[in-house]
Amino acid sequence: MMRIQDPRITLISLLAVTVTAFIISSPVQLHLLTGLCVLYLISLSKFKSALRSAVIYVCLWLLVSILPTSVGSVTVLLFMYIRILPMLAISAALISTPPSLLMWTGARMHLSQRALLAMGVLLRFFTVIKLEMQAIFQGIRARGMFPHWYSVILHPAQSYECLVLPLILRGLKLSSDLTCAAEFRGVESRAMRTCIYPTVCSLKSILGTICFIGGCIMIYYGGYFHG
Repeated sequence: MMRIQDPRITLISLLAVTVTAFIISSPVQLHLLTGLCVLYLISLSKFKSALRSAVIYVCLWLLVSILPTSVGSVTVLLFMYIRILPMLAISAALISTPPSLLMWTGARMHLSQRALLAMGVLLRFFTVIKLEMQAIFQGIRARGMFPHWYSVILHPAQSYECLVLPLILRGLKLSSDLTCAAEFRGVESRAMRTCIYPTVCSLKSILGTICFIGGCIMIYYGGYFHG
């Protein structure tokens, strides 16, 4: 069986980028942090995830800059997504990791049962939400509302009403279903967890994580001294 990268390395990086994303204040720091996340994904050989994160980030910033002030609520929503995009980029490295391996890793890190439950539900949510988004978009296209791929950009307010709101409602129902499924599979069990997946922690990944954390610290203090 092929060895899988130890998830603790990525979890540490995710914790570092989460803290940094919430304490930085300037757009320049956000640009640098996103670029650092892209480089980190490249170091993990996640080339598709790195390219997708970079393209989405650039497109969202361009969209925010050209939107009129009359759709301020849409701009705020987009900026909030831009703010959490570095965290989503690092989380992409965990999507391909088996949930049982992540739960076992969390148990070894002595995380609480609530944290393990949230981790299991969140990871399964990311794998299923893409299918939910495709179902919503296909339903809209079947009604002839957005005939072209760029129609969403041309009508941002209508896109928010037709895409985001149904996605929120589906997400609420989906999270409830996933929580029930996780409890049914014994996520709240107090017994010692086992895992069949062999893991490896290479020197390259350790050095990459150390450099990533150092980069997050430099981005924060660089903006602090600049201010």
